Amino acid sequence: MKIVITGSTGFVAKSLIENLLANGSQVYAIIRQHSDTSGIARGTHFYTDTGD
Repeated sequence: MKIVITGSTGFVAKSLIENLLANGSQVYAIIRQHSDTSGIARGTHFYTDTGD
């Protein structure tokens, strides 16, 4: 299953991503440009700029 998650560096999303990856899902993480991605090292990351 392919899944897109926004807010991927948040507390809940980090656990959700790990569980989804462990169950064989393909995860696409939407991340702000300067966010810490250390908790979501696996999967595919897409960086966004949500300027005004």
